[in-house]
Amino acid sequence: MPRIATTPDDLAFICSRFNYKHDPDGDLISFICDETEIAQQVPALEKIAIFLTKSDETLFFSQTNRWGEKYFFTEKFGEILLCHTTSVLRRMARCLKNHVFTPPVAVFIKHAIALNFDKNIRELEKLPSYEVDAIVEKMNAFVTAVRNELRSNQQRIITHNFQRASKKNYEALTKYFYILFLKYSKLRVIRLNLTYKPHADLAGEASKKKAYAPPVKNLLKHRKTFFKYVRSQLKGAVVGFCWKLEYGLSKGFHHHVILFLNGDLHKEDTDIAVHLGEHWSNTITAGAGLYFSWNTQKKHYKDNSVGLMHSTKNDRWHRLDNAALYLTKSDNYIKLKLAGNVRTFGKGNTPKLNHKELGRPRSKKNACTFLQKQIKKSRQESTINHLNTSK
Repeated sequence: MPRIATTPDDLAFICSRFNYKHDPDGDLISFICDETEIAQQVPALEKIAIFLTKSDETLFFSQTNRWGEKYFFTEKFGEILLCHTTSVLRRMARCLKNHVFTPPVAVFIKHAIALNFDKNIRELEKLPSYEVDAIVEKMNAFVTAVRNELRSNQQRIITHNFQRASKKNYEALTKYFYILFLKYSKLRVIRLNLTYKPHADLAGEASKKKAYAPPVKNLLKHRKTFFKYVRSQLKGAVVGFCWKLEYGLSKGFHHHVILFLNGDLHKEDTDIAVHLGEHWSNTITAGAGLYFSWNTQKKHYKDNSVGLMHSTKNDRWHRLDNAALYLTKSDNYIKLKLAGNVRTFGKGNTPKLNHKELGRPRSKKNACTFLQKQIKKSRQESTINHLNTSK
C-alpha cells in the first residue's frame, strides 16, 4: 500500500488517540483501537487534499486492453488517494461527529460522500467495461470539485483561521512552561487523564443510554471543582497548570491535566497524583469517574514529562515540548465541537518576573528563541544517550 510521510505533528495527533492497558505482568502498553485507525487517516487525507490543489493533472483514466475491453487505470498518486479513501470516509464522519475537521479534510469528505466516491472505489475491481468511462468521469469530477473549492480565497482564509488557534496555543503553552522555569528552577510535574466510566451516568448508576455523554454543564462543573480542590489541598505549592478537554470513541469526554508544583516545597509527586485522581473518581464525579496517572507509570515511559524537572537539565526540555504538542497540535486536524462556544483548552496566568529572576542566559526577551534551542539540544542529548545505552 502506498504511504504518505508522517510528521511530528501527525504523530502527536495519532498518539493522542491511542488507548492504554496493563499486560499480564502489570506493564502499561498502548494499543490501537478503531479511533486510532480512523485518526491515522486524517493527516493523510489532509496531505492528499492539499496536494490536489497544487496539481492539475488528471488522476483517473479509461484504457483499452488488446481484447478491446476497457479498464480503470490510475498513476501512483491516484493509488495513494484510493488506498486512503476506501471505506473510511463515512466511518470518519460518523465516529468523529462531535468534531470539526481541518478544512481540507472537511471539503474532501463532503464531496466524496456527495458523489458516493468510497462506494465507487469498492466496485472498481468488478467494474464492467461499459461502465468504466462513466466512473472515471465521476471520479475526476470529484477531484475537480475538491480543487476548485480549496483554491478559493474564502477557503484559504478558513484554513488559515482554523490552524491559527492551534499554533497560538502551542506557542503560548511552550512559553508558559519556560517562564515557569525562569521563576522556579525546580518543578514537580503531575499529569493526569480524568475521564468517566463506560456506561455510567453522573450519579454513578449503570445506564447504557448515557454512555460517555455527561452534560456539558457537568463537565465544566467537575473541572472547576477539581481545580478548586487542588488549590485547597496544595495551597501555594501549585505554580502553574494547563488542561485540554477531548472526546474519544472509547474514552468519551475526558480532560488532560498538567500541574506544576514548586519543587522546593514538594519532594514527591506520585502519591499526590493518586490522591487527586481518587478524589476525582470517588467524590467529584460521585463514583462515575476514572483517572490515569502518568506519574505512577514513570518507569514505563522512556521520555516521560512528569516528576522532578530542573531548568539546568537539558535532557528534559523536549519532554515538556512533547506534552505541549500532545495537548495542542491535535487541533490542527480536528476540533471538539460543543454548543455555546465552550472552551476546550486553558492554562494558568503567566507569572510576572522581576529583574533579579532574569539571569543572563535566561533572558525573557528571547524566551521563545532560547526555548527552541533548549528543546533542540535536549532532543539531541536524548538521542545520544539512547544510542550509548543501546550499544
